[in-house]
Amino acid sequence: MNDYRTPLDPISQHFYDAWLQSQTAARGFDPSGPDYDMPGYYMSGGWLDAPGSGHFPDSFKAPNHPTFSDESMYHMTPNGAGGLNLGGSWNDDTFQAGPTNRENWAVDELLKYFLREEPGVGLRY
Repeated sequence: MNDYRTPLDPISQHFYDAWLQSQTAARGFDPSGPDYDMPGYYMSGGWLDAPGSGHFPDSFKAPNHPTFSDESMYHMTPNGAGGLNLGGSWNDDTFQAGPTNRENWAVDELLKYFLREEPGVGLRY
């Protein structure tokens, strides 16, 4: 999913790497998985107020993220198969999976994810 990573110039990459190392140490895990454009988040100024909870905003979720939504900058972008990445939507404490969520995740996989990572949030598949 490198297509969903903001490229960084060498100087920005240096500062990003240092910031990411501090985030990893503070959280106990590397938050820059393949399903989130962490460089894009960093370059948008997110490094100024990175959340301590480990939950980052939807704005930089890649289409392969379980809760990729219409709030992502990658929503409505070409998916490489002649269509568009169409994310789900949030409505209070419920996530309505969109076409891209359903293409990438089976319902049982999403349910497991929600039980582990989004307790108390409903899922509509």
